[in-house]
Amino acid sequence: MDANRERELFGPIDDSVLNKQDTHRSRMISINRDHNETLLQLFQGSQNVFWTFKTTPGPDDFVLHPRVLDRLQVMGFYGPARCGSIRLDRHLITALVERWRPETHTFHFPIGETTITLQDVAILWGLSIEGEPIICREPHRTKTEWRQYCLQWLGFQPQESEMRSKTAILLSALSDRLKHRPDIDMNTPQDVVDQYARGCALILLGGLMMPNSSRCSVSLLYLQFLENVTKAGEYSWGSAVLAVLYRELCTTSQAEKTTIAGALSLLQIWAWSRINVIQPLKVRDMIVAGTLLGADNRDLGLPPYGVRWIHYNDHTRSVSNTIRVYRDIFDRLSPEQFIWEPYDMTLPDIATLGPRCLTENWMSECPLISVGIVEIHYPNRVLRQFGMIQGIPNVVHSTHASLHDIDRRGKEGYDWVSKHAHWITYWRDRSPFTPAMPINGGVTLTDDYMQWYYRITRRLISPDQYTAEVGGFQPLRTSTRDVLVEWFSRLKISRNQATIDNRESLVGLLNTIDQYIEEVGPILQAPPNLEDLPSPLNTREVEEGTKRPKIYKTYL
Repeated sequence: MDANRERELFGPIDDSVLNKQDTHRSRMISINRDHNETLLQLFQGSQNVFWTFKTTPGPDDFVLHPRVLDRLQVMGFYGPARCGSIRLDRHLITALVERWRPETHTFHFPIGETTITLQDVAILWGLSIEGEPIICREPHRTKTEWRQYCLQWLGFQPQESEMRSKTAILLSALSDRLKHRPDIDMNTPQDVVDQYARGCALILLGGLMMPNSSRCSVSLLYLQFLENVTKAGEYSWGSAVLAVLYRELCTTSQAEKTTIAGALSLLQIWAWSRINVIQPLKVRDMIVAGTLLGADNRDLGLPPYGVRWIHYNDHTRSVSNTIRVYRDIFDRLSPEQFIWEPYDMTLPDIATLGPRCLTENWMSECPLISVGIVEIHYPNRVLRQFGMIQGIPNVVHSTHASLHDIDRRGKEGYDWVSKHAHWITYWRDRSPFTPAMPINGGVTLTDDYMQWYYRITRRLISPDQYTAEVGGFQPLRTSTRDVLVEWFSRLKISRNQATIDNRESLVGLLNTIDQYIEEVGPILQAPPNLEDLPSPLNTREVEEGTKRPKIYKTYL
């Protein structure tokens, strides 16, 4: 396809914002049929390394003692421990990555930009946002010294075969060691309980919260943040998790990448929480969703909001494991299909999270730090997620893009505290972005936002046509779809410019509507194309005796 024609059909028309489009995977989908059906390989710890909170655990299930749960809560890992991992949908994750933009750290949908924010991490997993960043000077140690370090803080010295590398231990080995240690009881020494809890925290970090591309191991570098169990709870684990997820999304959004790691369970439940047309129905709970007791029968509290999605699912009314359908749904996502504010802040599992989670700094434009990784949090681009009117956001600073080139590879013993001193200070001095326009009366956007956004975004992802001989689901043809999108955009712009006191502007609006009817009317009336039209069109009732669906109120 000609490059100009591609930009005209798919976007962006103006590449001043999305300046990496030439290497983005969404472009490869439109110009290379080999990328049409390509799914990402997802890296997350396998289910058998985790413990269980099943409603009816079996004799061989990995169950945590209340004293261990108590220490995990002190360290700040109670939320992820209660939620655990879920079965990931490769098709959904791939479709989301295709809409992730490394230039803005947001997903670009037809309705505007959205993203997973510090608020989502805090509410869905109950992770602390306030606190010191996860960053350190990497120590110089031999493999033998790392194994001895494990003996001190985990209570065992791993074998050579249990080490993935000099600084990483296999998750399966760590899980097996915990399962086969003497059972924890009320008489177990506290230092032994703490060693056990540190092992559980490492499984969470390497298997769920910040898994890497090895999928099967976790860096022992995190262990130094867990040495003091009480101090471990003073770190901002939520921002570190989001930093790693952002980096994985940014890296994998490039065309040649085939794998993704990071907090993918969190990403999937974020999508389920907000995009109502892909939400599965709950058949029954898979785990205990109520309160649990810790040491001395202390109430550990409710699990975080994300546990609501840890259940047996029914997809008879939604979609799963179909990349073509996900792309088509996202291509024509309408405002009523995205839940901008899904959280009821008065619910007990949210209201009781505590001040390290419930913070006004959710809305800070700030660095997210995880050792060598720094990514920027841009809540000002998704103000509707915070109940604010969205206007055209500020330009992203050029130096932020260069952060993608910095990582830990080949930097043993590196002093990240000095390297990222500027960003550490920025994090400590952060303050919330305070826009002056809360949503009022249903107005969620400034008048100029969608006109700007329509020009700078990649509007469509589905290719113009899938390979015919493959068969299967075929989305609405781009030519038809683009005519509709273009005209709906023109109508909205004309409506915004029209005023009752300006006769010329009203005439212009009426002329635009007449042109719309003349050009789009035949498309809407053509029987072969009707069943392919977007849902707002084909679900509207058609009055008897008319030839055209009553759609104007939906888009005007």
